[in-house]
Amino acid sequence: MTYLLPHQFVGTMIDAGEAKMKMATRDTLVRAFMAGALLCLGAAFAVTVSVQTGVPLVGALLFPIGFCMLYLLGYDLVTGVFVLAPLAWIDRRPGITWRQVLRNWGLVFLGNAGGAVTVAVLMSIVFTFGFSTALVRAVIVRLGEDARGIDTAAGRLRVRATSATLDHTPVRLSPSNLSVLRLLASDPGVVFSREEVLSALPGDSTTNHAAEVAVARLRDAMGDPTLIRTVVKRGYQLALVDAEETP
Repeated sequence: MTYLLPHQFVGTMIDAGEAKMKMATRDTLVRAFMAGALLCLGAAFAVTVSVQTGVPLVGALLFPIGFCMLYLLGYDLVTGVFVLAPLAWIDRRPGITWRQVLRNWGLVFLGNAGGAVTVAVLMSIVFTFGFSTALVRAVIVRLGEDARGIDTAAGRLRVRATSATLDHTPVRLSPSNLSVLRLLASDPGVVFSREEVLSALPGDSTTNHAAEVAVARLRDAMGDPTLIRTVVKRGYQLALVDAEETP
């Protein structure tokens, strides 16, 4: 079995401290950044396991995995260089000064903080959007809507996720107006009943009058009442170019 005598072990620690003092700034920052990132990942892993299992002890037992990984890969934590760096100065190694010790501490601290913050930001994004297709679906819908235009009797209509344009002119719409317009534009030319218009409106209105008011306000907001056609006893539809009124 391989082992080191106490004085040999201390000599190895001093050699490690001297090597870290003489390491290039870039290498020091990279090693420290990766150490902070791995430690933060280990903490996130431990917390996740604790929450999922309901047994905090399991998370506590798994947390050291982050420490094991960063030390096996040769990365540096500021807690480690707090011990190793001064040893080289105490042993009076050539060229080692307190200024170099403080420089090493500062670089490792900055690297650790940068790695931990980076992982924290990425984990927050993953936990917020990573397990839901809503964000991806919204992006796809937005891109699709940007590329699609509807030729109406009032001009070319484009309906986007949060706005609309008529003949390339932006139109200011309230959330209710935009909801009704998106419904009508979802299937151009199709007649949508007052009940369908009501279901698209925010809130819990259930009267036909609310649907009529919403459509009237949308016509006013679009600036052209011919854009939306009323189909008697059936509902509303977009007035398309050269389209005959639905019987």
